[in-house]
Amino acid sequence: MRTLLICHDDADLDRDGLARWLASFSTLAGILVVREPRRRLRQRAAREIRRVGGWRFLDVLAFRLYYALFRSRSDRRMQHRQLEWLRASFPESGSAPQLITDSPNTADAEAFVRECQPTLMLARCKMLLRERIFSKLGAEQDAYFLVDSTGVEFGGGGLHMALRDLARFGEAMRLDGRFNGQQIVPKAFVDDVRRGGDRQKFAPAGYKTLPGGSYHSMWWVLHNAHGAYSARGIHGQAIYVDPAAEMVIARFASHPLGGNVNMDPTSLPAYDAVANWLMMH
Repeated sequence: MRTLLICHDDADLDRDGLARWLASFSTLAGILVVREPRRRLRQRAAREIRRVGGWRFLDVLAFRLYYALFRSRSDRRMQHRQLEWLRASFPESGSAPQLITDSPNTADAEAFVRECQPTLMLARCKMLLRERIFSKLGAEQDAYFLVDSTGVEFGGGGLHMALRDLARFGEAMRLDGRFNGQQIVPKAFVDDVRRGGDRQKFAPAGYKTLPGGSYHSMWWVLHNAHGAYSARGIHGQAIYVDPAAEMVIARFASHPLGGNVNMDPTSLPAYDAVANWLMMH
């Protein structure tokens, strides 16, 4: 397996420690190092002020001040301990090529990633989606991730975006990755998602509301007559794509229980009923 790491220049825990760990079980094909210019912080602050207003932005500054005074020192100690453990546990990452760039979205960065030919890419940075996905979708509002105390996103959840923008992404998936006259997601990726994963390996997981289903590339594939597949979050958040019915459903929800097993007995038949009605009219 060939891996590639994308991380920030000042993140030693990632650039050194995480690189060592990746090299311990894979061929570390390259490290893309993001060195942000100072103007980007100003741009990010200006965008946040436009989004929430000046008074609410003061909350952000107050938290930053609180963190700097009372929390940052303990976090740095924790990160130092983790880095020292990784250094003691794993050898140096070797001679993996590195590219330093001010953004992972530059042409040089894209060429570097293609040259490295990774089978797994681990991105520990903050600005991959805006230029590649959201600007091309024509998103109405900025989206954002919840972040940890060091400013790194929770990759497995915590994405906040407008409902119509969620639907736009679902529509791009339905249209083979193409939207607004642009190929936003490679068609090969969409085809791979639709094929789904290994249904026999999925079955023992015990998802009783998804009989015959599978999970692949973070999408839940139903393998039903319509070829439907879905991106599913907790408490009922979902993108549901039904290619046969030419239908995309984007849903926000706040079910008191997080697991989709609590919503599926009503949600999945409702989605299917809407799809069948559309196909008859």
